Amino acid sequence: MALSMTGFGRASFSTKEMFLRCEIQSLNKKNFEAFFILPKFCLFAELELKKVLEKMLQRGKVTVNFDIQVSSSRNKINLNESLADSWIKAAAYFKKKYGYKNNLTVSDWLRLNEIWEIHEERVPPRELYEKIEACMIASVKKVIEMRKREGHRLQKDILKALHDAQKLLGQIAKRAPEQLKAYRQRLGEKIHAGKGFSHAEIDLFSRFIGAFSDKTDIHEEIVRLGSHFQQFKSLLIRDTPVGRTVDFLLQECNREVNTIGSKSNDLIITENVVNLKTLLEQIREQIQNIV
Repeated sequence: MALSMTGFGRASFSTKEMFLRCEIQSLNKKNFEAFFILPKFCLFAELELKKVLEKMLQRGKVTVNFDIQVSSSRNKINLNESLADSWIKAAAYFKKKYGYKNNLTVSDWLRLNEIWEIHEERVPPRELYEKIEACMIASVKKVIEMRKREGHRLQKDILKALHDAQKLLGQIAKRAPEQLKAYRQRLGEKIHAGKGFSHAEIDLFSRFIGAFSDKTDIHEEIVRLGSHFQQFKSLLIRDTPVGRTVDFLLQECNREVNTIGSKSNDLIITENVVNLKTLLEQIREQIQNIV
């Protein structure tokens, strides 16, 4: 089944120690390209996360935005007792010398930032990476589900266009013998209507018809184009990425259609060639979004 490169996914979970949220947006791009938005203390994980992401999504321009908040309960606050003693002595001195009556309250002490030492306790890197990766994978799975839904729609549209293209190719194949037959008939009528043609001249006309027949024969192109269409259909139902393959195959289809158009001088075939090119352009626009 065809997969689109367009998708969005969000996942989050929380523990007593932290909260994690991951949002992923995937857009069209010929190759894989990833951009990560991570807190500074998580930047060490970016390289490994990118490898996991590329393996799962394979193609597209992907933006991964993390919101990671570590609980403050992991932090420890210690009192610098030596500095606090100095403050107490200073307060007693001011009280004794200047006669201050008010004592320092607990709130006063808490506002003295200098005596408090905050020790921030980090989550071990391995543990942190595992949580980040798990959150990202949960988000990627939602991206893939959206890619599948969009891919199913694309596949349906492309198969419809291929069906219409095959019908046009059938009309060209049916008309091709008539093209040469009509040309021979027109030229033969002119030869027989003319007077004074020698046997050598009539023989020259016959050889010219033969050369024209070879030059305007589109049977091989019709066969190859029909084969390309069948291969195109079989590729679209595969479970593996086929975007690059069908893009190349479409170029081959266009080459065959252009050759048919250049060889033919029949109005009906020319009209069908124009319509074929229109359908192939529609398909080209669709497959730009296939993984």
